[in-house]
Amino acid sequence: MCPVRSMGRGIRQRAVSVVVAIATGSLIGCGGAASPDATAQQATGTTVGNIRMGQLAPELDTEPLQGAGPKTLAEGRGRVVLIDFWATFCKPCKALLPEYQTMVDDYDGKLAVIAVSVDEPDDVDAERIKAFIADLGVSFSVVWDRRHATVSRYDPPAMPTTYLGDPQGVVRYGFTGLEGGDTARVRQAVDELLQSSP
Repeated sequence: MCPVRSMGRGIRQRAVSVVVAIATGSLIGCGGAASPDATAQQATGTTVGNIRMGQLAPELDTEPLQGAGPKTLAEGRGRVVLIDFWATFCKPCKALLPEYQTMVDDYDGKLAVIAVSVDEPDDVDAERIKAFIADLGVSFSVVWDRRHATVSRYDPPAMPTTYLGDPQGVVRYGFTGLEGGDTARVRQAVDELLQSSP
């Protein structure tokens, strides 16, 4: 998992081993070291960053860049919504985003992904983020938290951090530090949310 870079507006750099997931497993970080602290839990009241499982997901305050599907949580209501905080400097993010595209394709409209770039405007511009995404073959919604309003609200512990919201907009799962190949856990969570939805 990649530490969150210092992003101003109160975001501090840190590496965190908190993982709220639904299956036990080790996670490989940016440095290649396995994390032994993966947990197998999904519990209302557990937090990932500033987000408490069971709370209504705070709306995103971001700049749409490209892609199909909802750009806001309000637009995603009625579907399971996956919010992924990522950055171009994060190698695990690069492996994970195409797997989320496969999931979007497989769930045929029942799952929406909104990928939130937390890249610094001093490091990249919108065109560089778009080119990065195009190279990955991703067609779901990509937005840029240029002002870091959303990342300040969510406070994801590391890159990537993924939240899953149910069709009513309530956050049910949080995953921190997933790697490529770890999406079976996310799929299981999506399946559970779809089965429990009216």
